[in-house]
Order: sequence, then C-alpha cells, then structure tokens
Amino acid sequence: MVIRNSVRGFQDELQGKLLEQSALFYGGNKRKQLGKMKQLSGLRQELDALSRSLSSPEIAHLPPYMSHEDVEKKDHFHHKALSNHISAPNSIQEVNGNHGTAKNITAENSDPGQLKHMSKDELIVHFKNEMTEMKRNHESFVQELTEDYFSLRREYLRETGRSSSLKKDKEFETLKKKIPDVIVTLDDILTENEKVSLVHENDEIIDSLKCRIDSLVSANYGLKEMLKRKVKEVEFLSSQLSSVAEEMSHSSLSKDNLSEQMEKLEFDLQDANMEVSIREDVYGCFVRGLMDKIEWHMEDMNMESLAMLEFCQIVFTEAVKDSLNSLQRGVDDSDLEFILSQELRGFILEGIIKSADASISLWKRKYEEELERRVSLEASVSNIQYALTLEVEEKEKLNKEILLYSSLMKEKNKLENLLLKQNERFELMNHEYTNLRNQVKMQEILIDENSRELNLLNSKLEDSVHQKLLYEGEKSKLHERLELARKDQKEANEDRVMIQAIIEEKEGTLALFKAKEIAHHKEIESIIVSVERLLRSANEFEIRAVKAVENNNMRLKELKSECIPLVRKANSFKRMEVVYKQTLERKSSDHQKAEAEVDLLGDEVDVLLGLLEKIYIALDHYAPILKHYPGGLEQFLKPKGYYCLDCSGSFSPLCFLSKHFLLSKVNPIMEILKLIRRELSGETTKSVF
Repeated sequence: MVIRNSVRGFQDELQGKLLEQSALFYGGNKRKQLGKMKQLSGLRQELDALSRSLSSPEIAHLPPYMSHEDVEKKDHFHHKALSNHISAPNSIQEVNGNHGTAKNITAENSDPGQLKHMSKDELIVHFKNEMTEMKRNHESFVQELTEDYFSLRREYLRETGRSSSLKKDKEFETLKKKIPDVIVTLDDILTENEKVSLVHENDEIIDSLKCRIDSLVSANYGLKEMLKRKVKEVEFLSSQLSSVAEEMSHSSLSKDNLSEQMEKLEFDLQDANMEVSIREDVYGCFVRGLMDKIEWHMEDMNMESLAMLEFCQIVFTEAVKDSLNSLQRGVDDSDLEFILSQELRGFILEGIIKSADASISLWKRKYEEELERRVSLEASVSNIQYALTLEVEEKEKLNKEILLYSSLMKEKNKLENLLLKQNERFELMNHEYTNLRNQVKMQEILIDENSRELNLLNSKLEDSVHQKLLYEGEKSKLHERLELARKDQKEANEDRVMIQAIIEEKEGTLALFKAKEIAHHKEIESIIVSVERLLRSANEFEIRAVKAVENNNMRLKELKSECIPLVRKANSFKRMEVVYKQTLERKSSDHQKAEAEVDLLGDEVDVLLGLLEKIYIALDHYAPILKHYPGGLEQFLKPKGYYCLDCSGSFSPLCFLSKHFLLSKVNPIMEILKLIRRELSGETTKSVF
C-alpha cells in the first residue's frame, strides 16, 4: 500500500507540472482565438438586431408606456381587422358603450347597503371579482383602440403614395434576404472555431497523455522490480508455511487427544455429580419421613396418656369428694352395698389400667424400633458423607487436570493464531502480486489506446488547419457584406423617423384613454378606502377579543389560587386513607389470627366431646347393673377394698360407701353428662354458624 501511494503521488505531481506547461504554451493562442470569437459573436448579434428591426420597424419607436407584448397584440389584432373589415366609427361607439356598461355594473355592485350586510370574507371575494371584471373590461377597451389605430393607419397609407412604399419594401426585402445568409455563415464560422478550440484542447490532452505514458512506462519498470522482490518473498514464505503446516499437524494430533480426554473427564464429573445429588435427595427424604413418623407417634401417645390421666383424675376426685361428704353425714347403709360399688369401680379401673399399660408397652416397642432405625440411618448417612468427601477430593483432582488441559489448549490456540496471521500475510502478498500483474496489463492496454488516439487526433488536426484557412477567407467576405448592411440600416432609420411622427398623432387619442383610466383608478381608491374601514373594524374586534381573553386568564388564575387549599385537603384525605388502609390491614390480620385460634379451640372441644361420649357410654352401660342388683353387692364387696386415683395419679384405698349413696349419685351424673353433651353440641353448632 505504501508503494502504491508513493507511485500515485509521483504521477499526480508529474501531471500537475505537465498541465502547467501546456497552459503556459497554449495560453497566448487561446487568448487570440477567444478575442476573434468575441468579435464574430458581436457581429452576429448586430446582424440579428438589424433583422429584427427591419422585420418590425414599429417596435423601435414605441412610446414609453407600451411594451413589446402590446405591439405583438397589436399585430395580432391588425390581422383580425384585415380579415373582418370592421369600420372605425362603429368600433368607437361600441367601445364607448362597453365602457359605459362597465361603469354601470361597478356602480350597481358597489352599493353601500349591500356591503354593510356582508362579512369580511364575502367582501374580499366581492372586491376580487370586481377587480377581475375591471381588468377584463380594460383589456377589451385596449384591444378595440388598437384595432382603431391600425384601421386609421391603413387609410393613411392608402391616401399617401404607394410607389415610395413599394420601393422601400423591395429594398427591405433584399436586405432581409441577405441578413439571414450572413447570420448562417457566421454561425458556421463560430461552430468551426469551436471545433478548432476542441482541436487545441485535444492537443493539450495528447501532450498530457504522452506525459502519462512516459510516467507509466517508468512506473512499469519499477513495478517489475517490485514483482521480482515479491516473488522472492513469496518463495521464502511458502517454505515457512510448509514448516508451520508440519507443526500444525503435530499440534492437531495432540489437540485431538487432549479434547478426547477432556470430554471423558467432563462426562465422569457429570455422572459423579448426578449420583451424589440423587443420593443426598433420597437419604434426605427417607430420614425426614422417618423423623416425621416418630414425632407424630410420640405426639399421639402423649395426647392419649394425658387424656387418660385427666379422665381418671376427674372421676376419682369426684368419687373422693362424694365419699368424704357421705362420711361427714354418717354411714346409714349396709356394708354389702359399699363393697359392691368398690368392686365395680375397681373392675373398671383395672380394665382401664390394663388397656393403658398395653398401649404404653406397644408405643415403647415402636419407639425403640424407630430409635434403632434412626441409628442405622445415621450410620448410613455417615457412610454417605464419607463417600461424598471422597468424591469431592476426586473432583478437585479432576479440576486440577482440567486446568492443566486448559493451559495446554491456550498454548495451542496461540500457535493457531500465529499460523493464521502468517497465512493472512501470505494471502496479502499473493493478492498484491496479482494486483501488480493486473496493473501492468492495464497500463499496456492504456498505452496502446493512447497511441491510437494520438494518430486520430493528428489526422483531425490537419483537417482543422485546412478548414481554418477557408474560414478566414469567408470572414473577409462577410465584413464587406456587413458594411453594405449598415448603409441600408441608415436609410431604414430615416424612414422610421417619418413613421414616428404619425405615431405621435395617435398618442393624442391614447391620452383620452389615460383620462378614463384615471377615473377608474379613483373608483378603485374609493373601494380601497371602504376595505380599509372594514380592516379597522376587524382590528377593533381583535382588540376586544384580546381584552376578553386577558380577563378570562385573570379569572382562571384566581380559580387556581382558590383550588390550591382544596388540593391540599385532598392530599390530606389521601394520607388519611393510607393510614386507614394500614389499620384495616392490621385488623384483618388480627382477625385472621383470632380465627386460627378459634379453629384450634374448636379442635380441642371436639376432642373433649369424644371423651365425654366415651364416659357417657360407659356410665350408661353400667347404670342398670347398679339399679337391679343392690343386695348382692354388699356380700360381694365385703372382703374387697376400693381403690381410686388421687390427684397425683397414684392409687389409694378408700372407705366403704353406702348403697343409697351410689344409687343416688349415678342418675345425677348421667343427667349432668347429658346436659354437658347438649351444651357442647349447641356451642359447636353456634361456632359453625
């Protein structure tokens, strides 16, 4: 790239120097040719002006208020007048009539009564329409005046002699025929001069191309030398690439082996992680399930034992109270009834105690079995932890090996990057080599083309020199013709002076037309005054509207100032709303907690109801026995004692009770239990509702 830039800079410098030299060499010739070209173009413009003046002599001496367009309109209407043969007095009368009607129309349309009832937009539209109508009437009036002018001119020409006009017309016609021929010849000369200038430019281009060819030839030699150097460098790089390719093959083999080992290690790590996670999950779930079962069984056992103890305490405390009361009153009944009652109670208590002992023994066995299971599980968990520690150590070893392999992979990647860079350099050298070859071929093609163009340009130069000599001869002939045309032009100017005197006579008629135009302008000024009044009224209305808007803005500001305290109150209400919401949320949370406590109490009540039902069933079952066998109980209970539970839960012998005491206490106990059951059932139903 550096070599290319240097070559291009050198070429640009050479081209700039060659262009400066060519500009200095051809500058003088160009200036001379440009001066001649300017002279020829000036002559051509003069001839064109003469031809126009001869074709339309009236245009040169127009009055100051008439333009070229008006003259063209006059010519157009002149032809119309010749075709229609309209007489002058009739046209004048029609013009006066049209002008009068136009005035009447404007007077009718501009009534002040109608204008007052119109809006601003309607007035603007109305006045625009009137302006367009006035313009149309004015144009029609001007057209009619021009027709009158040309009709009068024709009459004047008829009265004057036709012979002089015919002679002059013939001379003008000869001049008119000669002038376009001269203009055509001048145009040909100018085009040929342009061709000559192009030939000079082609000469400059040829010189610049020659300089470029020389520079390209010198650059071609330099590029050939560069190609030789690059070929040597390419050979050296190819030898280096062969050695690097061998190293790459060895490194690729080692890379494949390392990649296979890395994949194996990664798969082993994944399998070990999966096994460890599965084991931990399984053992955790199993241990949690066992612990939950043990806790659940222990809670059930504690609940049942507490319920049994409470039941026994309640029953025997009541029995003790009743026995103490009976002892205070005195023993009136026989010993047999007391023995029967004590035996019956002892029998009931023995059954209850046996069932409690059996259940306790069962729960103890279950608890011991679960403890053994727990110990075995803890041992298995410790074994699993030991295995996990071993696996973690293996993982650490594998990680170290992975780090070693990763370092090896990094070194391998570095080697690959170096090889890629060398390959890129080799490709760049090849690309530059091909580019240089292509440049050499393109330069050879350009040299051939430039040589062909030089031959063509030389032939064109010879032809242009021959044509230049011919054009110089024709130029001298054209100068002579121009002098003759100037003499004819002087004679034509004298004729124009005569025609101008006739035109001045017609200007008097146009003065009358100007007076009428002044009247029209006055009417338009009156209309403008009325429009200005309307604009003033509109401005006053705008001022009033602005004042009303300002008053409304003041009221709005006052309303804003009044709304500020209301906004503050609204903000305070919003804050109170937030506070109330927070209190409601707290109360709702407290209410939810209370509901949860009520649910717990309901569960406890259900448990107590179950216990009362059991007590009611037992008492209901033994009540008829106590009623039907009052005499046999005394003999049966004589040798036996009665045991009951104290408040502490231990058994103690009680004194003998009478028959009437037991019978009198069974029925009230049953009734009390029924009432308790009903009340509890009613409370539960109420809590449900």
